[in-house]
Amino acid sequence: MRADLASTGMALLAGMPGPAALPRLRREPASGGEALLVDGRAVYAELAARDPRALAAFSVPRNALFGGGGGHLGSVFTTSGNLTAIRLRLDALVRFAPALLEHLPVLRRAIAAHTVTVPLRAGHGIRN
Repeated sequence: MRADLASTGMALLAGMPGPAALPRLRREPASGGEALLVDGRAVYAELAARDPRALAAFSVPRNALFGGGGGHLGSVFTTSGNLTAIRLRLDALVRFAPALLEHLPVLRRAIAAHTVTVPLRAGHGIRN
């Protein structure tokens, strides 16, 4: 399972070999306790329909460095055959090529439009 979490707690789950699972809460949280899930397929489809230039830019190989200096150099969207993998984090451990910077607001809006908040209580978890 692979999910790169942004500083907002969002995760794009796509291209994973098995079902995704979030850890279960052991006790009732004093505050928060929500999981934010993003429909990566819908984000991709929205970019394809509304801003193909942004989608193309985020699909260029080696346009983002994930994980700092020793991290992975790749793209946000990687298509192989009919499968598309999504790799994204929006925290201090990502560096985007300058050509991508103009497209980040479009990507962030698409992510926000396709985010679902799932409240979790003690003992709850998510498996999809």
